[in-house]
Amino acid sequence: MNVASVSSASMNLKQSELHSAAQTKMLRNSMDDQTEMADQLIQDIPQSQTVMNSSYLGRNIDMRA
Repeated sequence: MNVASVSSASMNLKQSELHSAAQTKMLRNSMDDQTEMADQLIQDIPQSQTVMNSSYLGRNIDMRA
């Protein structure tokens, strides 16, 4: 094994680590942006008014299919 191949392998490893770190940072930023957008969408949903359900609604299941 010569010095050039060791040096080349070392450079490739460093480039790979840098590339991975950059991808991770971009992914984290993208996820943070999506979280902010989702929070904004949730806040923009109008507060629904309480619907008065009759006591009989939701108690029976129609089994004739």
